[in-house]
Amino acid sequence: MSHRPRSARTTTACVMAATVVAAAVLGAAPSAQAASPGTGAVARVSGTAVESPGFRFVDIPGADGVGLAGNVFAPTGGDGDRYPLIVLPTSWASPQAEYFAEAQKLADSGYVVVSYNPRGFLQSGGEIQVAGPKDTADASKVIDWALANTPADPQRIGMGGVSYGAGISLLTAGEDDRITTVAALSGWADLIDSIYSGRTQHRQAVAMLTGLGYLTGRPSEETARYMREFLSGSLEHEAEMIAWGKQRSASARIDRINANGAAIMLANGWGDSIFPPNQYADFYEKLTGPKRLELRPGDHATAEGSGLLGLPNDVWDDTAAGSTTTSRGRPTASTASSRCSSRPVPEAATRAIRAGGTFPGRPPASRCPAPGASGRTPTPEPTAGRSCSPAPWTSSSRCPRSRRSRCCRAAWRRSGRASATPSRSGCAER
Repeated sequence: MSHRPRSARTTTACVMAATVVAAAVLGAAPSAQAASPGTGAVARVSGTAVESPGFRFVDIPGADGVGLAGNVFAPTGGDGDRYPLIVLPTSWASPQAEYFAEAQKLADSGYVVVSYNPRGFLQSGGEIQVAGPKDTADASKVIDWALANTPADPQRIGMGGVSYGAGISLLTAGEDDRITTVAALSGWADLIDSIYSGRTQHRQAVAMLTGLGYLTGRPSEETARYMREFLSGSLEHEAEMIAWGKQRSASARIDRINANGAAIMLANGWGDSIFPPNQYADFYEKLTGPKRLELRPGDHATAEGSGLLGLPNDVWDDTAAGSTTTSRGRPTASTASSRCSSRPVPEAATRAIRAGGTFPGRPPASRCPAPGASGRTPTPEPTAGRSCSPAPWTSSSRCPRSRRSRCCRAAWRRSGRASATPSRSGCAER
């Protein structure tokens, strides 16, 4: 088995260490809540976090009455208006403050944003289920609560998040047909292919997540047992463990996700050492509704990390642009297209691609001619003073069905070369 470069391991360790520090420093704010679990009451918070007219900490009743510690950011000044809703489950072991910066930006742009700690973590009740059925049921309960207690529009409901929040969002899209948009950043679509691909245990990633789970939460007995068996290398209950993982994989619910028709945005890093991008590429090819796949340089959650600190970030810009622009029963013209983009050069290439985006909220791309009837790519023409070479990705309109994933993977490898140029990413085909 090949070993990941030391720099990649160091990057991931630093990111997760920063998460733990943030949890210790910022976790005190939610702990000041006085509401009892399951009441749905709003508690005022003293100390470092102060409520404002557009912000409040809340306690939301989840499935089976478990209290979920959350917060709400909402537009101010509206009189009876209804706004698109975005629900953001926090990442594994992360505090409620994780999305504060982006939630405020979204609220300023006219969105109601509800974020919460999934069950078992920090101030939320219950036990860690690893995106199990209770977690998706909780997400639906959060939507119920938001519709009853905020000026959220029931026709425009989006979910999203980073890592663990991304996984829960994708799974919930297969269970709750009220969800019109999902933005899954650095998450997983196939849990087994992520941490047990080719029957190879990704022990470093699982050991780190297990340690953080015990440090910041309360794993259920079932979760603890599978973690122990996985890390010990025992194959005695391998089939049972795989079935447990598949139940927590959006790829196993692809038919329901497609039937529900939500627009799906997937974003990941080339070198994600926890949830590798191959499983996202495979999932993307199976989606039949509006979809977008963005792959950038970096390790787990590094591409969108700066946005969580309130800094400019194109991943979150694209998330905001695509979120909840599809109303249930009222599809917009821009939702009919799909898009897969690779970004080996973060600045110039990213801006060029975003200029022609086709995910909901983006105008149709016109940077490259459409592929010919044979499915082969014609020679592109230069556009806007930039040389226009074939894009290093393949959408469903270009690849024969039996080779779509292979094409996308080949493009991924090609775009990762040191010789990649902005023009290679600067032209995206629909």
